[in-house]
Amino acid sequence: MKNFGKQTITVGQLAILYISYMVGSSMINVPNPTIRFAGNMAWLSLALSALAGMLLLIPALYLFRCHPDDVYTVFLSRVFGKWIAGAYTVPFLLILLLMFAYIVLDIGKFFTNTMMVDTPLYVFNGLTIVTAAYAVRAGIEVMARMFFP
Repeated sequence: MKNFGKQTITVGQLAILYISYMVGSSMINVPNPTIRFAGNMAWLSLALSALAGMLLLIPALYLFRCHPDDVYTVFLSRVFGKWIAGAYTVPFLLILLLMFAYIVLDIGKFFTNTMMVDTPLYVFNGLTIVTAAYAVRAGIEVMARMFFP
């Protein structure tokens, strides 16, 4: 197995990765009830949700800047203590796993509903998982350099 060593990204690269995730998922996951309810003001609800996402980005970037050489769970335990960090990390990892499943499903449903209606959902889900596995294998630095060299 390939030894990846310690991979680091800059604060700007982290921000670009976060923003590109937010923009991409908002284009795929704009809920129909929100659009029906908001009507012509749907753009405002998307702008407000983007603002809320940016407010979540600020403390994450601050912690990343204060502890650039630490893994997320390590600086959580250093800042908040071992028990609080552990109580936060387990649900956080479960939410990440759940988000991965929803993202894969949403991408597959987007393609089957809009572009390739006759293609089974599992084809797009499988391709998405293979692409994600390849990106994870390449590492965070490669993903960050794709958007922000």
